[in-house]
Amino acid sequence: MGVALLLVAAFIASAGATLLRGKMKLEDRLQGMGNNDFGQTVLQMISLQTEMGGDVEDVLKLMYDLKASLETEQNTDQAEYDKQSASLIQRIFDAEQAASNAITQVNEASSRLKEMRSRREVLEKLIVKNNLQLNRTIEQRTKLVENHEQEAQELIERMKQAKELIEVLTLIINDLTHKVLLNNEPTLAEVQQIADRLHEVAKSNPLASLVQFTATLDVYVIKNIITKLEDIRIRLALTLKDDKKESEKAETLYQDMIKKLQEIEQNLSAELLSASAELKQIDVDEVTEEERKENNLELFRNNQVLQAASQVELDTATAAHKKRSDDRSAAIKLLNRAIKTIKNKKDRLIEATEKPEQDSP
Repeated sequence: MGVALLLVAAFIASAGATLLRGKMKLEDRLQGMGNNDFGQTVLQMISLQTEMGGDVEDVLKLMYDLKASLETEQNTDQAEYDKQSASLIQRIFDAEQAASNAITQVNEASSRLKEMRSRREVLEKLIVKNNLQLNRTIEQRTKLVENHEQEAQELIERMKQAKELIEVLTLIINDLTHKVLLNNEPTLAEVQQIADRLHEVAKSNPLASLVQFTATLDVYVIKNIITKLEDIRIRLALTLKDDKKESEKAETLYQDMIKKLQEIEQNLSAELLSASAELKQIDVDEVTEEERKENNLELFRNNQVLQAASQVELDTATAAHKKRSDDRSAAIKLLNRAIKTIKNKKDRLIEATEKPEQDSP
């Protein structure tokens, strides 16, 4: 109220008695300027200007300059705010993009880890399965080799015995033919020698039933024995021949089976080696993907924090800028009102001053 009254008093002093009639109206119009800090400052500047002898033109110039300064400040502040807000908006956008990229990397790493763990289970099952199959194959091959060796040894022994028996039969047949049939009167010792050899050969052979020298030993019986011995020798020779053929077939089959089993072992071993190498690589890749996931999670969190902080900074800057802008706009509006009021009073003062001069003779 005091500053406003000083302003009114300055106008009264400079305008003369004519202004006294409008004193209360001017005081009421300017009094509203003192309701805030800026208005108080303007009133104080006006009061100071009038106290220093300034006229209405000086006051108006001061107010115009102040208005121009506020408008310049408003434009400068707007430009700075636009620059600051653009920078903050870009920072928020970059942080949002970085966070989005980071979470994409996290999801990709998680998906990759899931795939690797699933693959690990498959490989571990494959290794167990192949190990079991490899062990069974090795066991089967070992048993096959053992059986083959045993059968081969038995065949060799059987063929050896057959050959020996054929040789003995040949000798006996020859002895019987030459010494019995071709000799009308063989000695008792010769006959006994032949009988002993037949008994020796026939210990575990059907020939034993043929060797019956204890009762009779005429030419007919000996011929019959020779015929049966020759028949046995022929059958033994055929059996020996068949055994050789079967042995060759068995050997071919054995070699084929051994080859197949060895191929199976090689394939299983190769699969095991490949699976083991892949498992080792998965171990390395899992560590890499875990690090990738953790690093991007940290990057995601950091960018979220940066985004939130930048948004707060932008909101704060926007609110502060709005307040400054609103305050300046209100101040400019207040100055415009004051300028208009003073100009109106100035014009009325001039009219009031010129009128008496026109009325005088």
